[in-house]
Amino acid sequence: MNILVVEDEPLSRKMLSVLLEGEGFSVTLAESIRAARAVLKNDTPNLIILDVSLPDGDGFTFCRQLVEESNHIPIIMLTSRDTLQDKLTGFKYGADDYIVKPYEFNELIERVKAVLRRSSYVQHHLVQDYIKVGDLELNVGELKIKLRGNQVIQLTPTEMKILSCLMSNVGIVLKRSRIAEIALGYEYGGASNVVDVYIRRLRKKLEIDPNQPQYIETVIGSGYRMCKPSDLKQAAG
Repeated sequence: MNILVVEDEPLSRKMLSVLLEGEGFSVTLAESIRAARAVLKNDTPNLIILDVSLPDGDGFTFCRQLVEESNHIPIIMLTSRDTLQDKLTGFKYGADDYIVKPYEFNELIERVKAVLRRSSYVQHHLVQDYIKVGDLELNVGELKIKLRGNQVIQLTPTEMKILSCLMSNVGIVLKRSRIAEIALGYEYGGASNVVDVYIRRLRKKLEIDPNQPQYIETVIGSGYRMCKPSDLKQAAG
């Protein structure tokens, strides 16, 4: 598997290359967004490790651009910014995981492997092109959901991952940690709070009254559940 490392600091770039190649990965290096673009014109890596602070732009914006271009390569953000807001920004723009510098080598390798496993699983087993639950129709490829017959709402990649996870397990209570593992990343610190934030955002987009949700139910002490169509009809009645 080939990993594209976008990092402007030469020592960090070299260290990542040695570390990843030692685990059997093929590594392509880029020191800027422009260099990364040149690589992506001719190659499609299995994963991108993307520094946030780059000489010709910021990694958050580049990540968002790749997602908007329907580029489905998983992305791990690598940065010294460690606030919850920075992490939420990374996930909002489509990152699959977020690693804060300085990091433990073993942790980085495990996160890389986890993102690759999750990406492969989603592509081949979990995510369908369309998922329908009641009057919700999720178009995974286009990051759109149609609700109540005609309203179409655009989702961010992370919102899509969380919603597809819930809709693929309708009626089943999913723990926050499980949702975080599937949608956000391997043992992501603070993932429980991040999941709650995204659930609130999804409710604002989907629910008529976000304070009285009919689609995504909170199961106190456990997690969240996508209501069955029969439950939705009873609630509507």
